[in-house]
Amino acid sequence: MYVSLYRQWRPQNFDEFVGQEHIVRTLTHALEQGRTTHAYLFCGPRGTGKTTTARILAKALNCHDRKGAKPCGKCSSCQQITDGNSLDVFEIDGASNRGIDEIRNLLEKVHFAPGEGRFKIYIIDEVHMLTNEAFNALLKTLEEPPGHVVFIFATTEAHKLPATIISRCQRFDFRRFSLSEITDSLEKMIASENRTAEPAALAIIAEHADGGMRDAQSLLDQCLVFSSGILKASDVQEVLGIIDRRTYIDLGQFLVARDMQAAFVQIEQLNAMGKDLQQFARGAVSFFRDLLFFQTLKSAPSDAYPESERADMRMLAQNLAPDVIVAALDAFIHVEREAKDLGDARLALQLAEARLFVRQHDSLGSDGRSDGSTALASAPAASAPVASRKSAKSAKSAKSAAADMPAAASTTQSATATHMSPAMPVISLNEIRDQWPAIMEMLKRERISLQAFALEARVVGLEGNVLKLGFEEKYALHRDKVQSENKLVEQVIHKVTGV
Repeated sequence: MYVSLYRQWRPQNFDEFVGQEHIVRTLTHALEQGRTTHAYLFCGPRGTGKTTTARILAKALNCHDRKGAKPCGKCSSCQQITDGNSLDVFEIDGASNRGIDEIRNLLEKVHFAPGEGRFKIYIIDEVHMLTNEAFNALLKTLEEPPGHVVFIFATTEAHKLPATIISRCQRFDFRRFSLSEITDSLEKMIASENRTAEPAALAIIAEHADGGMRDAQSLLDQCLVFSSGILKASDVQEVLGIIDRRTYIDLGQFLVARDMQAAFVQIEQLNAMGKDLQQFARGAVSFFRDLLFFQTLKSAPSDAYPESERADMRMLAQNLAPDVIVAALDAFIHVEREAKDLGDARLALQLAEARLFVRQHDSLGSDGRSDGSTALASAPAASAPVASRKSAKSAKSAKSAAADMPAAASTTQSATATHMSPAMPVISLNEIRDQWPAIMEMLKRERISLQAFALEARVVGLEGNVLKLGFEEKYALHRDKVQSENKLVEQVIHKVTGV
C-alpha cells in the first residue's frame, strides 16, 4: 500500500528535523548532558512538529544504543516506537480521553515500572481538551511523579491550560515554518519522486499550508496525483480550488478605473462558474495584504508572484492610495461573517464592493486619484506612440515630445495611437465611431479589465492606418493601460470592422 509523503518524510531523529532550531538545540543538549525533565509542554500550530518531536524524544530516552542525542533507530525500543506498538510509550488523544475517569485510570498505572525501556512515557495530544477535574487529578502526579515517568503534552491552544499545569512543565513553543523552509522540503520530495514542478506551484502550496509542514506535504501528494507531468501552478490552483490571481489583479484595476459595474460583472461571472465567493473574498484579503506589502516595501511578499504579475502589482501600488488598499482589506475581511448573517455570499460580496467603491469615490481628489497616490510614468511604445495634448502653457514642450500630435484643443487630453492593417479597406472615421460601441462590447468579452480602461477613450482621428484615441489628462493611467495592450485592441478592431 502507498505510504503518504508526510509519513514517508516524518523525521526519525533530530538531525532530520526541518526548522525549530531553538527546540532541537535545547532538547539535544538536555539529552547529551543528562538533564531531561519529567514533564514537557509542546505548543504551536498544527503541522509544526509537536508530535514528531515527542516521538523522537521518547525514542532517545528509551534507546538501548543512543549516540549522544541521536537514537539508533535499530534497537527493539526504537523499532517499537516507530511502529507505534511500544509497551512503554503511550500516545493518548486528549479530545477523546478528557474526563477524570480516564485520567484516574492513567494515574493508577504510572507507578508500575517500564517493561523494556528506562522510562514510561505518556504523550497526551491536544491536552487542552481535558476537563478541569481531569487537570486537578493530574496535578499531584505531575508535581511529584515517579522517577521512571515522563509526560509530554502537546497542544495548539496553550492559553486554555491552567497555569498550575504550565508551571510544572518545560514549555517549548513551535513556530510556523517559513515559506523557504517549506519549499526547500517540497523540492526534495519532488526530486525523490522523480518529478519536476514549477517554482510558482510549490510557492502556492507553501502559502496555502499556512506554515504547516504536514499540510504542505499532504497538498503536494494530492497535486502530484492530479498532474501526470510537470506540476504547474495552474494544476495546484485547480486542485485547491484557488481562484486565479489574475482575477484579483483585474479587481485592483477596476478600483483604479473606479468601475463598479465591471467589478459586479466579475462577481456574476465567478458565481456562474460555480466558484466559492467566500473563498474569493478570502483570496482578496490576501491579495490586498500583499499589495500593501508591495507598496510599502517595493517588493513581492513571496515567490508565488511571477514577474508578469509583479509588473501589474507595481502598477496597482503606484495608482492606489494606501487608504484605498486598507479599505479593501476592511471590506473583504467582513464578507464571510456577513455571508452567514445574510445567508447569501454573493449579496455579501456585492455589498462589500459597493461600500468600497463608494468610500473610494468619497475620498477622491479633484484630479481623480486618492490623496497620496502617484501617477504612472508614460513610456511610449514603438508601435503605439503616445502624443499628449497640452494646454497653451505647455504646448511648446508637448510639441517636441511627439511629431504626430493633433492640434491643441480646449479640453486637456492625451492621445494614444493604434495601428491597423496597411492593406486595409477604405473606412472612414465616422464609420469607426459608429462601430465603437460594438468594439467595446467585443473587448469586454476578450478582457473585461482592459475594456474598463478603454471606456474613457474617444476616437479623435484616423491618419492612414493609425487610429488615434483621446483621453482626458486625468485618465493618463487608462491611456497607458490601453497603450500597453494595443495589440489586443488592434485585434478586436479588426474582428469588428474587418480592417
